[in-house]
This record gives sequence, C-alpha cells and structure tokens, in this order.
Amino acid sequence: MSADRYHANPKTGKVGRCQASYECPFGTLEAHHSTAEDARAAFERSQEALLIPRPARRSRPVKIFRIGSLEPQSSPAFEDLDSVLGFMDQHAPDGRLPRRGALFASPDLASHGRWVRGTDSGDSHELTVDPDSVYIYPVKTYESASMSFANGELKRAEDEAREYWDSGMTLTEWNEWSSTTELERGSWEILLPPNAIISSKPVSNRRIIENATDSDASEINWKLEGRRAARGLIWRKEQTVESSEDS
Repeated sequence: MSADRYHANPKTGKVGRCQASYECPFGTLEAHHSTAEDARAAFERSQEALLIPRPARRSRPVKIFRIGSLEPQSSPAFEDLDSVLGFMDQHAPDGRLPRRGALFASPDLASHGRWVRGTDSGDSHELTVDPDSVYIYPVKTYESASMSFANGELKRAEDEAREYWDSGMTLTEWNEWSSTTELERGSWEILLPPNAIISSKPVSNRRIIENATDSDASEINWKLEGRRAARGLIWRKEQTVESSEDS
C-alpha cells in the first residue's frame, strides 16, 4: 500500500496511516482512503449500516383446518353466546385478536373431527396460514370460564378468562412445544384472523373420516356419509392418526 493511504481498524475504529508494504490486514484498496477524515467517515458509515434493522425471520406457512364460512360472523346467533364472547373479550390482551370476529379452526385433522361432529353443516377447508400471526388457546380453559360466567361466579370467571388469554401462544410456538408434548386431540382451538389465510382448499369427507380418532370416526362417518354408514362401510387407515396427516 502507498504511504499516503489511510484505513480504520474495523474492530476499534482507530484511524491510521497504512504501513503495509504488500497486503494490509485491514482490507483491500477500497478500504483505504487518501485522508484520515475520509477513512473515519467510511468507518462510521459501515457502523450505521450494522444498526439497520434486519427483517424478522418468518416461519414457514402451515396447514390448519376449519369447517364453515371463511368470513367471520358479525354477531353470534345466540344471545347467551354473545354475552360470553363479550365477557371474554374484555380480558383479551392489547393487540390480540378477540373471540368475537375470529374464525375458529383446528391445528390438525384429528382435532378437526371434533368440530365436524359438533357442527350441523358446512364445508371443511384446509387452510395455509402464516403461523406467526395466528394464536392457539386451550379449549378447556375457555369452557371453564364460560361456565363460571353463566353461573354468575364472576371473580372466578375473570381469573379463568385471564388464564385462557395468558395460555395462548402463536401457532409457531405451539407447534414447537407440542412436538415434545403428548396432547389430547381437540384440546386446543385456533383464533384465526381472516387476513392470515394464504390459501384454502376443500377437504374431502373421506380424508376427514380417515384421520378422525377412533372415538370420533363412527359418528363422523354417519354424519358425512350416511348411505355408506348404513351399509356398514367406513373409511379407515392402517396408519396411526399421527402418521396420516399428509395423505
């Protein structure tokens, strides 16, 4: 390097005249400048670039399941349910999607069978969603809070409502946690913002029945395929429920 070139130590920021006669450890010719002031300015620009926020890592889209419309209802058909939703939503954390206006969904087909069994009608969809913007909650905690509210036990209902919201986690977090935890099928519910849906496609009756738990399969078979059920026919797989998700 020429004796009239200046550089900055990238670790300390100290500026000095380059003394290297062949190869400088502080960089190539582009990292050297004709004045100490230029070297200092270049170093400061490089540090500013390091402070620019980098985009957060996004998780891969995941598939979940829902029966019914993909548009949220403006208000529930039953007055009692509307009262419970209003009570629960009073305790929803800031920035969290409340129950009123959310789409309810299941994280897997086996759990989805519980929704199918308890719903009078509707088409099932496999939804591809952004798991970082979708929260999942324990069903039993909601049921306990709503029962306490209905019984007039407001203090207990408030505690259980807060527990419900506190127990929620993003679908990304839940998938990581549930991979090492044995969970009862249908024990968690997803509150889904419609704008988190990337794509959707119908789910066939056969696929729902094949992936239902043993305790749900017969009833779902009668519900979805009455004629087949009357003939004693039911779609079942030899694989376990856990291994049949990708069929």
